[in-house]
Amino acid sequence: MKGTTETLGNPLGLMELLQHIPVPVAVIDPSSGEYVAVNSAMKQALGYGQDTSNSLLPQILNSQQWQCIRQGEMITEYELEICNSDNQIRNFSLSAQSIGWGGDHWILCVLHDITKYKKQELLQEWQGNAGVFERMQRFLAHSPCIFYIYDLDRHTLLYINRAQQLAGTNPLQHLVWAEDVPVLENHLAQCRHLILGQTLEVDYRILGEKQSLRWFRSYDSPFAIDSAGVVHQIAGVAIDITAQKQAELALAESEQRNRALLGAIPDLIMRLKRDGTCLECRPPKSAHQSLAVGHHISEGLPSPLAQKLLRAIATALEEQSLQVYVQEINKFGQICQEEVYVMPAGAEEVLVVVRDISDRQKLAEEREITQLQRRFFAVLSHEFRTPLSTILGSVELLQNSHAPWLDEKAKRNLNRIALAVQDALELLDNMLTLSRADAGSLQIKLQYIDLRRFTEELVDSLPTQRQIVVHCQTSGENYMGYADPFVLRRILVNLLNNAIKYSSPDTEIKVGLWISMEQDQAVWQVIDRGIGIKEQELEHIFTPWWRGSNAGHTRGSGIGLSVVQGCVKAMGGVITVQSRENVGTTFTVIIPITGTGEE
Repeated sequence: MKGTTETLGNPLGLMELLQHIPVPVAVIDPSSGEYVAVNSAMKQALGYGQDTSNSLLPQILNSQQWQCIRQGEMITEYELEICNSDNQIRNFSLSAQSIGWGGDHWILCVLHDITKYKKQELLQEWQGNAGVFERMQRFLAHSPCIFYIYDLDRHTLLYINRAQQLAGTNPLQHLVWAEDVPVLENHLAQCRHLILGQTLEVDYRILGEKQSLRWFRSYDSPFAIDSAGVVHQIAGVAIDITAQKQAELALAESEQRNRALLGAIPDLIMRLKRDGTCLECRPPKSAHQSLAVGHHISEGLPSPLAQKLLRAIATALEEQSLQVYVQEINKFGQICQEEVYVMPAGAEEVLVVVRDISDRQKLAEEREITQLQRRFFAVLSHEFRTPLSTILGSVELLQNSHAPWLDEKAKRNLNRIALAVQDALELLDNMLTLSRADAGSLQIKLQYIDLRRFTEELVDSLPTQRQIVVHCQTSGENYMGYADPFVLRRILVNLLNNAIKYSSPDTEIKVGLWISMEQDQAVWQVIDRGIGIKEQELEHIFTPWWRGSNAGHTRGSGIGLSVVQGCVKAMGGVITVQSRENVGTTFTVIIPITGTGEE
C-alpha cells in the first residue's frame, strides 16, 4: 500500500495512473480548485488537445457542488453543459467524490458524454409539443421550399420538412460546402441578435447527390428568445437558387468578355443620336479629343466629315442597314485614312466605329513592293544563270588545258574567277528558291533516300578545307526516309556555309543527324564556335537581306537563312536557333520523313 500512497501523492505518478482509465477522469485540489491530474479521455471530451495546459480547461464544478463535496456528500449523475474549445455545447453527466489517501485529500471527477441523448430528447420533446409537429408536417409536406427549425445552442436541426433524416444533425458538418461554412457561422452568430419580425438572409452552397453543388438562399427569423432577448432557435426557409446563380455567373462572364473585347479594340466607338449628338464615346481620349458626350459631332469633326457622317446616319436609320465608307483626317499633322462603320442601334440611335487603316494601307504597299522585288529576282536568276554557267564552264576548260601561258599566277586568277562565279550561282539559286517559297510554289518532290549517306556526301562535296565532323544516330535499323534532296541540300549548304564563314578556320564544325523512327522525323544540327549572334538581333535573322551587326566585312548576301526557313516550312518542318555572341551558334532543323515518292 505504501507504493500506491506515494503514487497518489505525486502528480506525475497520478497522471500516469489516470491515463490507463478509458473514461474522462480528473483529480482536483479542493483547496485551490486547480486540476491536479487530467487524463487524455477528459481533454478529448472537452474538445482540447493533449498538449493543452490544465489551467486552460473549463471548470466542471460549481459553488453548490463544492459545498456538497466539502460536507462529505457524493455527487452522482449531475447533468451539466460545457462549451468546448470549438464553441460547441456538449452535455455531460458528472459524478464527483472526495477521496483521501496518505493524509492528502482530492476530489475525483468522472464525466459521461450524453450530448447525443440530450439532442434526441430535445427533438422528441419538440416534435410531441401539442401536435405542432404533425400539423406542420401535413402543411409543408408538398412545399417546393425547405422549412426548418434550427437550435443555435446545440447547432442542431430540430425540424426539416424535406430530407427528414437530417433532423437532429448539424448541417455545417457534412452538407454545407467547406468554403461557405465561415459565411454561415457568421450568419448564425448575427441571428442571435435578431428581434421578432426581423429576417436575415444568406447565400451558400450545399453538396448534393453525385458530389454536385447547389446554391441555396435562406431567410431566417427568431423562433425562441429568452428573457434577455437572446435568440436560441431560428425558423427559416431555404430556396434553391442554383439556376439564378448560374445565370448571374454566365452574365458576369459575358460582361467580362465584352469588356475585354472592347478594351482590346483600338478603334473609336461612339453612340450617336439621329441629329449627331454624342451619347457615348470610347475611348474618351483619341485623335477626336474634342468629341465629347452631350455635344454635336460638328464640334469635334471638320465640317465635311461631320456632314458625311450625318448623311450615313440618316441612311443607316432609314434603311436599317450597315453603312461603310473611308475618310481622310489630319491627325497630329499627318494625313491618315479611316474606315467608318455606321450601324443602326435603335429607331433613333446608331453605333459608329472609326478604324485607322493607315497602317493597313502601308502594309499593302510594302507587300506589293516585296512581291515586285521577288518577281524581279526570279527573272534575274533565270536571265543570269546561262551566261554565268558559260563563264564557269570556260574557266574549267582553261584550268584543265596545257597552254604554255598557264603559269601559277594564271591558275590563281582562274580559281578566283571560278569561286566568284560559284558564289554568284549560289546567290541566284537562293534568290530563286526564296521567291518560290514565299509564293508557295516551291514544289517538294520526295524521294526515299539514305539520309546518312546524303549528309556525309554533301559535307564531302563542300569546297572547303575546314574540319567538319559528322555524327549520325538512329533509333531504327537504318537511315532511310522520305525527303526532297534538292530542298534538303539548300538547307544544309546554307547552314554550313554560314558556319564556315562566321567561325575561325582553326575551330571545328559539327553536323549531327538523329533519326527517330517512333516520331517519323529527322533532326539535323549544325554547330559552330564562331562569332555568334547578339541576343537582341536573334528575332531578325530570318529576315531577307538582313545581316548581323557583328558580321563585319565577311562576304554574304543576307538571304541564306531566309532560304533555309522557307525550305524547312515547305517540307513541313521547324527550325530553331541558339546562339551567344563570341561563343557560337547551333541551328536545329526537324523534318518529317514520312510520305510517298520514288523508292
